[in-house]
Amino acid sequence: THQTFLTVEKYEATSATWQIMHNDASWETRFYWHKGLLGHSNATIQWHIPDTAQPGTYRIRYFGHNRKQNSPKPTVILSFESTPSTFDV
Repeated sequence: THQTFLTVEKYEATSATWQIMHNDASWETRFYWHKGLLGHSNATIQWHIPDTAQPGTYRIRYFGHNRKQNSPKPTVILSFESTPSTFDV
């Protein structure tokens, strides 16, 4: 809510940090969410790599929320993030 669902980050070796290059507001990114069965869902993230992208090591991070429902307790919304393997451009 008022935050991003995804970031495309580039590793900067000189500072040993990840720098955000794009997010879900960038024209180069696509976020597809599909409602599945039994309360599950699937998210697909695409980054159309622009010709101006600098060579280097990149990663995509996904930020989501999970609804945990335990009767008779109230529903709890938990945030999570996922980072698949890095890749080179």
